[in-house]
Amino acid sequence: MSERPRVLLATPDARERLRLLSALRDLFELMPLAPGEDPLRACRAQRPAAVLLSVPRHQVQNTLRACRAIKTDAGAPPCVALVDPSRRLSHPDQAVQASLADGYLGLELPDEELVAFVRAVLAGERPVRAGEAAPRGLLDRLLRR
Repeated sequence: MSERPRVLLATPDARERLRLLSALRDLFELMPLAPGEDPLRACRAQRPAAVLLSVPRHQVQNTLRACRAIKTDAGAPPCVALVDPSRRLSHPDQAVQASLADGYLGLELPDEELVAFVRAVLAGERPVRAGEAAPRGLLDRLLRR
């Protein structure tokens, strides 16, 4: 029997974390990130095969920096996929390139497709699954006139 790949869930949002745990627990060894824990330190300590790195509100740049730090860390860095179901990144392809990410998930997928996405990330396929652009808010519309 082959060993299940270890996947670090760096998702502070409880709803998002539970969704990922529910969909992926049968096929992957899941390691949720503790509240306040640094993803880079967790990667160094736990040596996962992949990291699902959430893009929380007001933390977009910090998340992209964390992804780049994980990918450029010494040794064999894990695959890192940016998880952005709220579509906070307006240009996912550019964000993936700039942060050296191995994939981008910008929509909520059924369980089977979520498993296929994680497998594609682990296989080095660099999948980008983006949903429709997030609707612009009133302030954004006023500032961009």
